[in-house]
Amino acid sequence: MRRYYICARTYKQGSGQCRHSVSYDGITDAILGHFQRLTPAIIDRMVEEEYDRWVGELQAFTRQRDDLVAERGRLDVELGRLAEAIATGGQLPALLTALTTKQAQRDEVAARIEHAEGSEADVRAVLRDWHTRLFRLTLPAMGGLETVLRSGENGRLQLRLMIPTPIVVTPTYEANGRWTGWDYEGDAFLGRLAGHLTCHPHTERVRIS
Repeated sequence: MRRYYICARTYKQGSGQCRHSVSYDGITDAILGHFQRLTPAIIDRMVEEEYDRWVGELQAFTRQRDDLVAERGRLDVELGRLAEAIATGGQLPALLTALTTKQAQRDEVAARIEHAEGSEADVRAVLRDWHTRLFRLTLPAMGGLETVLRSGENGRLQLRLMIPTPIVVTPTYEANGRWTGWDYEGDAFLGRLAGHLTCHPHTERVRIS
């Protein structure tokens, strides 16, 4: 018995515009083939790029925090001057309005500093995890990534761990409307291959021929 995927609307209501079906074996082979090309060398490069991405994020949050701290210092100086002007008997209504405006700006900057510091702390924790844990590419070590993924129910479980979100399959057409095949798109989590380290999702669009 051969199995196929069709769009949910066509299946449930018979009213979907897509009149084509995707072979279960075809899309499975295409996805497994996509992972088959992830050799240890390619995975090592992906891990290195992921680490550099975290370092870049940390540097960005640090620069943001430093700029905000400098801005808070400038506002504190201005607030001090306004308070001094009020104390020496300046034009009170105008000074109080300016003081309220500057204080609101200072409060907003303080909140942004707190957010930047929290984000910076989160990224530092991720990098500490990368530094202290010896990650191991467990799936290739179990006999090759393709072998693991093709090992029945265990292989499907491993695939679900690496692709925790649904895979979207889209038909492709030529300019004249002729159907030509399928594209599939999904998020694969590198962290599942890198000892479950925290990683960003990687989205790729791949053609099923």
